[in-house]
Amino acid sequence: MQDTGKQKGLRVHRQLVEAIVSGLKRIFLNAERSDKVVHEIIRSDRRWGSRDRNFIASAIFDITRFRRKYWNDLGETESSETPALIRLWGAYQLRIGMAIPDWPEFKNIGIIDVAAPWKVVASVADETDNIGRIELGNEMWERSLDAMNIPASLFVRANTLKTSVKKLSDILIKEGIESRIEEGDCVCIIEKKKLNESPSHKKGMFEIQDRSSQLVAPYLELESEMLVGDICAGGGGKTLHLSALMKNRGKIIATDISAGRLANLEKRAERAGLKNVEIIKDIAEVFEKYSGQFDRLLIDAPCSGSGTIRREPEKKYRINVEMIRQMSKTQSEILDKAAILLKPGGKMVYATCSIFPSENRKSIDDFLNAHSGFELEAERSIMPYDLDSDGFYMARLTKRA
Repeated sequence: MQDTGKQKGLRVHRQLVEAIVSGLKRIFLNAERSDKVVHEIIRSDRRWGSRDRNFIASAIFDITRFRRKYWNDLGETESSETPALIRLWGAYQLRIGMAIPDWPEFKNIGIIDVAAPWKVVASVADETDNIGRIELGNEMWERSLDAMNIPASLFVRANTLKTSVKKLSDILIKEGIESRIEEGDCVCIIEKKKLNESPSHKKGMFEIQDRSSQLVAPYLELESEMLVGDICAGGGGKTLHLSALMKNRGKIIATDISAGRLANLEKRAERAGLKNVEIIKDIAEVFEKYSGQFDRLLIDAPCSGSGTIRREPEKKYRINVEMIRQMSKTQSEILDKAAILLKPGGKMVYATCSIFPSENRKSIDDFLNAHSGFELEAERSIMPYDLDSDGFYMARLTKRA
């Protein structure tokens, strides 16, 4: 490869920086998810070793996370042009204490140390910042975003149908994956590696799942022989957890308004050894067959994802008033329709990965005002600074007998 620079012993190939820039363009211009973009880019060239892949991934995530601050460092207006994005990478390099190559784009480049508002330092769009302050108040919003500006830890859930959390930890160590046991069936992966390629993952001994997300399924207070509905199942992470908690007994109906989101669930369920999950792609069929029959109902509702900014930093520029309004409307519609599925005496859990009350308690209050046959039994809000994980909300409701 030609046109290289050197920084503390690491050769910086222009091709790597161009890959970073191409990823930033996809995120900034095409509104793609940063994790998806990084995953595809680092696998696009087999010549790249682990150091190259880490170099690309770290830069894309960090520049996305702090793009507004880095533009401010440069004293430049945001731009999607390639030379400007190369300079943005240069600002990132300088901020992390690394040298930059002797390229034309970096002529006269420097960091401008001037006082900047918190929203610039935290790199959040004005509208998103305003929403956070209105929803949570200044102190809680700033504390939450400061926590979510720290890269996410990686958590997995031990599949207790096949192993225990202690045995899984021992197995991971033997596979060269350093980890520590957390509460419940949760294990924190200390050194991030290609977990999907590990033998234990291929055997279905664990699932990658955030720590706070692992708290949702137990909140349903399950019993083994129950009929359980997961009506916003998506990729099925919580469906798998429900099955493990029920010891592979009873029956779980997994469905979603978007059948395409269920595409990977069948494969994941087979790998995990699940025998009590039925996937129904037509959600209308679920309402036709199971009205008034579920003992438990999980509604993992679509939301703004404001609690997942730690792993999807681009959301700091995408959450807006209209999005919140539409999400709140959708959540209310789902709750209203789902109420008919629960049997008298049954319980349902409404969950979101949002930290905004308008998507959480307000949605529950609106539902309860319209459905006198339900009552709120318990709720829990998990803020991003609570568990070093995503922000989450859970509410457990009971249908009166």
